[in-house]
Amino acid sequence: MAMRRFAMGEGAVVELTKTDDPDPDGDDYLTATGKPLPQVLSVVAYRLHRPPSTHWRKMDPIDWCVVRRQAAVSPVPGWEWLTSPQQVNPDFTAYLTAAVGRLPADVVKVEEKASVISVYWKEVGGAASAEVIVDFLKATRDVPVHLPLEEDD
Repeated sequence: MAMRRFAMGEGAVVELTKTDDPDPDGDDYLTATGKPLPQVLSVVAYRLHRPPSTHWRKMDPIDWCVVRRQAAVSPVPGWEWLTSPQQVNPDFTAYLTAAVGRLPADVVKVEEKASVISVYWKEVGGAASAEVIVDFLKATRDVPVHLPLEEDD
């Protein structure tokens, strides 16, 4: 509870939710009789809203998602892009590639939908992990995801 209170005190929204398991082990999702179970994880989402750009009316929303997968072949070992956003600022891609590798090991998914950045994690780590996640959310919010607009003459 202290980790959630800390995150809320820093401006994050905390929500208990479920997400598809990005790296399921088939044996974990079988009943004792061998029937398959849904491959869903119960996690905690820490969320932070990205403030709108001054040119928000001229920009399409950009949604992106990266998940932790052990066999993923990507610039960040163990992480895979699920979406390939169009017109993403290369500075944002470089930032995210470096930053997700520093997240706690129990983070399973990071995404942005409708200008809300979410980190899904199992809350196995302690207060230090919560602080890393909140710092990640704040830093991600401050890196522009859109390419700069070309000014009209």
